[in-house]
Amino acid sequence: MTDEERLIKELFVDYNPTARPVINNKKTVVIDIQYSLQQIKQLDSRSQTLTSIGHLVLRWKDERLVWNASEENVPDELVINSKHIWTPEFATING
Repeated sequence: MTDEERLIKELFVDYNPTARPVINNKKTVVIDIQYSLQQIKQLDSRSQTLTSIGHLVLRWKDERLVWNASEENVPDELVINSKHIWTPEFATING
């Protein structure tokens, strides 16, 4: 087993992706949202609609997925498929 595989196994032993990513359940999850507008496809002032293309980035810290990267043979970072970790629900709503 590689060092990366060992770390992943250790981190995900009791990990539940449906549980919020905080140790203290009274804390809120802070999510940073960044949207980079790439292109305005259509602007219709009559119907008050804007169609655009952009890049949306959501960032948060999962307190349950933390390790000491200074230990010998421990990776600095991991790439994990999003279906295995907690992800925020996100929806756009016309106001």
